[in-house]
Amino acid sequence: KVTNNPMWKMSHDSLNKFGDVVVLKSKFDLPFGYTYDTYMTQSEFEKISMGLREFVSFSSCVIKDEEVANAPGLKHYNLADTMLARTFNWDTYRASLNNLRKDSLNITLFSEKKITGTANVSENKVMYLSFPWDKGWHLIVDGKEVEKLYLNCGMTGIYLAKGNHQIELNYELRLAGKGTYMSIGGIVFCGILFVFFRRLKPKESQENDNQ
Repeated sequence: KVTNNPMWKMSHDSLNKFGDVVVLKSKFDLPFGYTYDTYMTQSEFEKISMGLREFVSFSSCVIKDEEVANAPGLKHYNLADTMLARTFNWDTYRASLNNLRKDSLNITLFSEKKITGTANVSENKVMYLSFPWDKGWHLIVDGKEVEKLYLNCGMTGIYLAKGNHQIELNYELRLAGKGTYMSIGGIVFCGILFVFFRRLKPKESQENDNQ
């Protein structure tokens, strides 16, 4: 049981208990939208070991090679600055997460199809949003529609220049328009067939009577 493991007290707070079920809250959670000031290209990231990737993610986002030009002003990540496994402890972990929490997204509206918020970034940064990249999401920053970034090998990113920003994300179901037209077309086609066969039936009955 988690309550028998002394480590959980270092990483979680106990919120409540229901019978033998303990509700915990992580002390190291990250907000829905947090920011990076350094980047690594996806091709570089794919060349490093799986274990090293975990430590790199504490300090650097991963951007597709062809999208780096869409995030000007970010610093390129130096692998030599990666946290070493032997130096890892709760304090270094907390410090890394606190750095990511800086300039995070202040959410003002959150629904299935719309997310709005504000962010005040101290320098040019990329904001990581905690949901997968999807063509259906349309991004508006400061009233202008801009392209999202394909971040961390499959998640959603937003480039933000230094300053205050209004952020809005709207979701539109892909191919919904085509689906509607196809449905209408199908209904019309079925109607035509219904009328055609209804007019044809009396003729067939008349021919049978003449015989």
